[in-house]
Amino acid sequence: MPFLAGFLLFLFSLILLLQIALSKTPGSWAIQFRWGNFLSAVIAMWAYAFFLERVGFVLVTFAFILFLMKWTGHQAWAKALMAGVITAAASYLLFETFLQSMLPRTFLRIF
Repeated sequence: MPFLAGFLLFLFSLILLLQIALSKTPGSWAIQFRWGNFLSAVIAMWAYAFFLERVGFVLVTFAFILFLMKWTGHQAWAKALMAGVITAAASYLLFETFLQSMLPRTFLRIF
């Protein structure tokens, strides 16, 4: 079931991406598509998966959100840092504390 849900999400996202990229007239919901941001986000997701076990969940999640907010979202440093801290902390509390799942620890073994 999770595989099917992920596959359908991928398929619908791909269809929407193609509609936006090939559209001649922008709709009221249309965004300006930037291939550089798209490729940066894809590379960041691959890096997230690669470094997750090696560095740890909290630090990699913080760096991932910081990158997405600062370089692809073009947000101010303060906003990007705050989003990274809040996302990493909230994710840690949700998964580690409330759901009691085993997240990869940092190389320092503190989280």
